[in-house]
Amino acid sequence: MSQDQHDQQDTGRSLISRLPIKTIAVGAIIATVGIAGTAGAASLVTSAQIKDGTVMNRDVHRGTISEDRLDGGVRAKLNKTGGVTISGANGANGKDGDHGRDGVDALGPKGEQGDKGDAVMAGAYQAVAKYNNANEGAIATVACKAETDTAISGGVRVIDPTRNTPVSSSFAGRMNWDTNSPKDNRLDGWIVQFGGNAGPVADKAPLRVDVFATCVPNLELNTHVTFSQVG
Repeated sequence: MSQDQHDQQDTGRSLISRLPIKTIAVGAIIATVGIAGTAGAASLVTSAQIKDGTVMNRDVHRGTISEDRLDGGVRAKLNKTGGVTISGANGANGKDGDHGRDGVDALGPKGEQGDKGDAVMAGAYQAVAKYNNANEGAIATVACKAETDTAISGGVRVIDPTRNTPVSSSFAGRMNWDTNSPKDNRLDGWIVQFGGNAGPVADKAPLRVDVFATCVPNLELNTHVTFSQVG
């Protein structure tokens, strides 16, 4: 070997020693590929032949690696939203529902009409007996229009207020003039009995008086003894 050949080898070694490892590795890959192509592509470069850290991003052509070629963990990181919540657009308002059916009134059925009530005072009237002349007796009476009528109240009025005419009894009934006593079970009139002999100017037989009775037709009035004193 000549001196020139030794100098060239030394110069080549010095250049190689000054090149970065990455450049050497890439050059090795190119040399290897070139050798392989020259040899008819007898073998391909495998990952075992590539030293870790020698292939950089710039050595990979853009758009040549698809997502399905990446590791599952890498794909999971790429698909994560990084904790950011993305809200979708609000949905359209729903359609109004149908109206409900009308309710049923809570009132119950109308009850039957009751029987007509009795008009107790229907046809009631006032009977009056006027005594305008001097009377010999001390009893004055007034009768209802019919024996079936019942006197429910009565009284007397002295027409001449200058006369002293006291009243000793006033009650519903009719007189039996034969016995000078009230008739049994007769309420169709009013009886007034004057006191008489009440003083030196007593009017035993009043000159002028009016006797009244309030009568109700067809009224049955029962008598009930609510008090009876013994002795």
